[in-house]
Amino acid sequence: YLKLLLSIQGAEGKVLEVIRHARVRALRTYAGGPRTARGQSKTAELLTRYSTLLAEREATQAELQGAPRDEEAVLQNRLQRLKSDLEMLLEMLYTSDRADGGHLQPPAAHELLLACYPLPAEPGEPPPQWVCAGGTASSTQVLRIAAPTDAAPELAAQAILAGFGEALRQKKHLRVLPYGPLREVPWASLPWAGGRLGEQLTISYGVDPLAMDGHIPQAGYRA
Repeated sequence: YLKLLLSIQGAEGKVLEVIRHARVRALRTYAGGPRTARGQSKTAELLTRYSTLLAEREATQAELQGAPRDEEAVLQNRLQRLKSDLEMLLEMLYTSDRADGGHLQPPAAHELLLACYPLPAEPGEPPPQWVCAGGTASSTQVLRIAAPTDAAPELAAQAILAGFGEALRQKKHLRVLPYGPLREVPWASLPWAGGRLGEQLTISYGVDPLAMDGHIPQAGYRA
């Protein structure tokens, strides 16, 4: 589903939301076992339906380019209907209220909220990538990076800072929602603006509140 969103212009905010909910589900699975993960991020049926409608929209757009004037109104109406159906399917594929019982808190006005998550790798594709989303109170930016390694996660963190540099320079606080190898990164010590990141702005780490709902770790589940 993340790959689908990345192909859609203007879906950056939804990318950040999906990453945050994916982290919530992973934390819940660790804390209480697979049954507590809750939520659905995608279904094969809905993705197939989306692909079908997308192909129909592209065919209608091509038909409209060479259509007689008296047929244009019909084709325009069909395009509008297809657009509405596609938007509805996106919401059905992943809606925050169904997945986790509520909406996540948006970034505060003074902060950049940073969250990253691995993209699923398919056979024959290039080396694994992660998608990172940096959200502010007014906008969201999305960046793809090479998958961080356990040996040198700082390299990925530095690529993230470079990618979100402009947005970060306008904020006073960085809230990092670390995942995987990025949990080992000493963000405050990373080089930034001629010094260290922790000297330029405040930094906090954490999980989204919806993940902290009283689950107690069970025996047999380890990080």
